[in-house]
Amino acid sequence: MTPRPASSSSVASILAFFALAFAWPWACWLLAPKLKVYSPAAANALTLAAGIGPSLAAVLVVGYSHGRDDLHCWLLRCLRWRVGWLVALLAFILPPLFIGLAGA
Repeated sequence: MTPRPASSSSVASILAFFALAFAWPWACWLLAPKLKVYSPAAANALTLAAGIGPSLAAVLVVGYSHGRDDLHCWLLRCLRWRVGWLVALLAFILPPLFIGLAGA
């Protein structure tokens, strides 16, 4: 079976995602040191904002290419928990516990 060729819109969406996912963090990281001289708090906030680059890119690309209704459905699907309560509890408790143990 031969693979189907990707449609031009899906290729464009993938390229747009990668461009945005890399451009946002790099822009934040390059601007933060320049801003640190005038406002260290703003530079730290900008450095933290760089971490949402891939998530922001995904939301923008899905919203632009599929519309608001599909974006809403996609976001609901992303937030749906598929694990038991014990696994979720461990995921929230173990990282702070290990960080505290490492600091001690």
